[in-house]
Amino acid sequence: MERTVLTLVRHGQTAANTGGIWHGSTDTPLSDHGREQAARVAEGIRKRFRPDAIYASDLQRAHDTARAISAAVDVEIQLEPGLREYDLGSWEGRPYRELWDKEDLWGNMKKDPDFAPHGGE
Repeated sequence: MERTVLTLVRHGQTAANTGGIWHGSTDTPLSDHGREQAARVAEGIRKRFRPDAIYASDLQRAHDTARAISAAVDVEIQLEPGLREYDLGSWEGRPYRELWDKEDLWGNMKKDPDFAPHGGE
């Protein structure tokens, strides 16, 4: 029987990541460091795997990370909007600390697994 290997790669760093900003479905680009991370992971994948497919969210940070991998292994990217991070509604673009302190982020999620911020999913 043939073996299937699924390799998951998170996008490289963005300014929102380093700034402690929750950006969910907001389209934020990779930072210079994020582009370096994408190049390094692409090289690691090229050395260890022969992927048959690459799927990525259509958000720029995910697409740019996938583009580096695609170039390294010569496999076309299949963009899948369904892979986007969830929409945080009114919480988009707000600092984690603010959400933690003012919105009881984890308390809301623990009480109600279906909790969503206003306008979010």
